[in-house]
Amino acid sequence: GLALAAAVCTAGQPVQAHLPDQATITTFDVPGAGTGAGQGTFAQDINDPGLITGYYVDSSGLAHGFLRHPDGTFRSFDAPDGTGGTWGIIPNNEGEIAGIYFDSLGTPHGFVRSRQGAITEFDFPNSPLGTFFQAINDEGVVTGCGWDANGLSRGFIRHPNGKFTEFDPPNLCT
Repeated sequence: GLALAAAVCTAGQPVQAHLPDQATITTFDVPGAGTGAGQGTFAQDINDPGLITGYYVDSSGLAHGFLRHPDGTFRSFDAPDGTGGTWGIIPNNEGEIAGIYFDSLGTPHGFVRSRQGAITEFDFPNSPLGTFFQAINDEGVVTGCGWDANGLSRGFIRHPNGKFTEFDPPNLCT
């Protein structure tokens, strides 16, 4: 009864709600991005300092990684063996980027791009059907998954020294 009485006593009184400040939306296209169907700029993530990563598809249909600095400047990049395309997906707060690239057969592989621009390609051992990553932390540790020859997904942690720790959570790569 007391709760109902309180609700009735406040009925009809204005409710104060805090509305968030208006957001600023910034649109951009990476220089070199195509304008046809399936082409363009695809932003994927942003880190705390404001570095945006993603990929763009050029007019020939090839994907390239990019990073957009908070000042609006761009850097485009490709994994050395990324003849089938490069996607820069997740930046950590230190400026490293984890991503995937595709070889000429369409097989996915992982990479880490250092803040200075050096790209280290990697494959999860015993994963002939491809390597995907899930995240990178500020220490440069990458998590991801791959598929063994039987098509079973296997989870991994890739340490900055290149060593892998394997684990098998259910349905990681679904």
